[in-house]
Amino acid sequence: MKRNIEIILQHGWAFDSSCFRGWMPHLRENQDCEISIQTPDRGYFGEAKSVKPFSESDALKIVVAHSLGMHLLPKEILQSADLLVLSAVFRHFHAGSRLEQKRSAKAVQLMQKRLLEEPLAVLDDFYGSVYSPLLTSQMLLMRKISTLNPTLLIEDLQLLDTNEFDLDSISHVGKILIVHGSKDIVVPPSHAHELNEMLPNSSLVLFEGAGHSLPLTHVAPVWISLRNTLRHLLTVNV
Repeated sequence: MKRNIEIILQHGWAFDSSCFRGWMPHLRENQDCEISIQTPDRGYFGEAKSVKPFSESDALKIVVAHSLGMHLLPKEILQSADLLVLSAVFRHFHAGSRLEQKRSAKAVQLMQKRLLEEPLAVLDDFYGSVYSPLLTSQMLLMRKISTLNPTLLIEDLQLLDTNEFDLDSISHVGKILIVHGSKDIVVPPSHAHELNEMLPNSSLVLFEGAGHSLPLTHVAPVWISLRNTLRHLLTVNV
């Protein structure tokens, strides 16, 4: 009898659901499992697609959230997961010393202002940071010029600027896998270490040389970490 698995893949700011396209062959490689996948879309570059709650079945429930994606998902969905995979996420975006927090907040506020005047330039600058140190010209092509929604991008930047995620709300999740790039200059690795220290049942995998865009640039190695954790959960929950 096949085991049912439900997976939700939530992208972060200035991305869309297509950033998980490379995950699909890996997610469907286990022939012993019946897998249902949701890829909600915030709607920065087109039509939004909302996330649906997990079913009430005995399926193994997995949420993968990238960056701001953890802040965008309903708490009820995060809390009902058996496994959370947190990729380049943060509790509060502005971290470090008071001076570092001030600089970070000022940079985000400047981005909000520039999005009204030159949204494409802001996105190109952002992707340059996101894909560093693996930036290629092709990676800039993900932005969709004709359907860009600057208003929504600004609103979610305001969320990023002010929101502090309540880690207690997910402290009872059975297993949390934190994956982060050692060269992430958007969300420094210190955020991952903080989450790992504060969250019970968590483990941290730091990918050497990787930047902020793990779901796109390091699909195979991230999947290996997820698969190992998934195999353990399937064994425990037989």
